[in-house]
Parts: sequence; C-alpha cells; structure tokens
Amino acid sequence: MPIARLPHSRCEQRYLYLIAAWASFATMAVEVLFARIVASYFGTGIAVWGSIITVLLVAMAAGYLFGGRLTAKPARGTTLLYGLVFTLALAMLPLFTIAQPMLEAIADQVPDPRYGSLLAAMTLLGSIGFLAGTITPYATHLLVTTVAEAGLRVGQLSAATTLGSAAGTIVPSYYLVLWLEIDTILMGLTAITAASAVAGAVAFTLRQRGAQQSAAPAASRP
Repeated sequence: MPIARLPHSRCEQRYLYLIAAWASFATMAVEVLFARIVASYFGTGIAVWGSIITVLLVAMAAGYLFGGRLTAKPARGTTLLYGLVFTLALAMLPLFTIAQPMLEAIADQVPDPRYGSLLAAMTLLGSIGFLAGTITPYATHLLVTTVAEAGLRVGQLSAATTLGSAAGTIVPSYYLVLWLEIDTILMGLTAITAASAVAGAVAFTLRQRGAQQSAAPAASRP
C-alpha cells in the first residue's frame, strides 16, 4: 500500500506545518542557548557567534540535500518524517548531559576562542542542524501533490518555519532565560520535540489501521 503521502485532511496538514515550525523553533532556541553555554569557555565575541552560525548553516545545508534525497524513496512515508523529528530530539540530549565535560576538554586542547568554539559547535550542534535541515524538504514532499500547488505549499511551509525560527530566537533570549535554568529549557525543548514526533506517529499509525480495517470489508464483497 502506498504510504508516501499524508491524507490531505486539514488537521493532518496543519500538524505537519506545526511540527516543521516547532523543529525550526527548537533549533534556533538551541543555537541561542548554546552561545550562552560556550561563553564560559570561549567568550561571547563575534568570532564565537560566527562559528556557531556557520556550523549550523552548513549542517542545515547538508540536511536539506539529504532530506531531498529521501523524497526519492517511494517506500518511505509519513512515519519517516516523525522519525527525523524524534532523532532531532535525541541529538539535543548531549547539550544538557555531557556538554560541560566536552567543552572543558575542547577548551583545554584548543584554547583559541575562534577554533575552540568552531570545534565545539561542530561537535554539539552539527547533528542538530543536519537533522533540522532534513525536515523541511521531506515535509514539502508530503504536502505537495500537484505541480500547481507546489509554490503555495512551499511558500506556506517556508513562512511557518521562518516564523518558528524567529520565535525560537526571541522567546528564549527575552523570556525563558529569565525564568529557567538553561539545562531546564533544553530539557523542555527536547521533551516537546520528542513528544510531538511520537504523537504524530501514533496518530498516523492509528489512522492507517482504521483505513485498512474500513477497506477490508469493502474489498471482500463480491
């Protein structure tokens, strides 16, 4: 049975936009928080910010390419998107579990803030940026069914993810860091990302089973 597309109910479409926007929110929030984490080791200079932004952009570019390649696999369907989002959550775990000893080791070996921050960003942010990049092209693949609507869907998804990125930049830096510890914020981002993936996968699986059960009696009729 083909599973490479979502059934185009409004609810499922909206959830797809929502989860893509949330992935962008979480990624940008992680970037902002990571800059604060590494400040204790490499400072807050422009070179440090340059390292973080460069690593994230290059990793996302690689993710865009890989996500595009995934769309060429017809046997892979909606559950793969939720798998990518869940893996993104897993990639966030080191930020509040092993980041401190890793950063201490990097700072000892590479004290230059330019290259030390670059190595730190590659180690802890690279996989996050890559996985975040895979989501948009694959979500576009699931949403677009005709050439005529391609531009509309791409525009809508780009707007949703860009607004998510903007919110992910402003909300942590203006508000969350005033109320919560950085590790607590990171745990919350990770938990919500994982939960959104699991909820989407479970809902899609249940709907698929319901569709199969509904189709079975009809197929058995003479």
